Formats: sequence, structure tokens, C-alpha cells
Amino acid sequence: MQAAAGDSLAANLISVTPQTLKIGPGGSLEPTTTQLPTSLTVGRLRLMVKQLFGLDPPLQHLSIRVYKDSVPTLLDDDMATIGYYGALDGAEVYINEAKA
Repeated sequence: MQAAAGDSLAANLISVTPQTLKIGPGGSLEPTTTQLPTSLTVGRLRLMVKQLFGLDPPLQHLSIRVYKDSVPTLLDDDMATIGYYGALDGAEVYINEAKA
């Protein structure tokens, strides 16, 4: 049964490319793709962004673009999962810094 649980988690992993819209210390010009579970909450995603880019969660404006020709959707509910926002394999997460 443990294999089934592992298979279930693997089936829910999608490739997501986080992209910072800030260029400077902690910012990155070259996005890298990572695997995330669709069950990941926006709140946990904010903690990951803090670890990767050094941007505190209250200063983060996160949005997701599911399809290349779609408009990004604001990730505004920290309790919701990225799957709730329709995250699919190949989605892009945009990270912008709010003005303090």
C-alpha cells in the first residue's frame, strides 16, 4: 500500500517555473523549473519563495500562468492549493515584490 501512496504523490507532481520579476540581489534572470505537488498550498509556496529568493511572505505578490496564452491569476488565498488555481505541468509562477 505504501507504493500506491508514493505513486499518488508522483502523479500529482507538476513542473513549475518560478520567475522573479525583480532584478537585483536575490533576483534571478534565468528561471529554473522545479517539481511541485498540486496539493502545495500558496502559504507553503510563499515559504519556499522566501528560502529561494529571500523575499518575506508579506512582500510577495505571487501569480500563476497556466497556459502560455493565458493571463496570470493572482495567488491570493494562502490556504488554497496551487491545484485549486488550475496549476498544470508547465505552469509559470511569477514572483513580484510589493512596495513596502
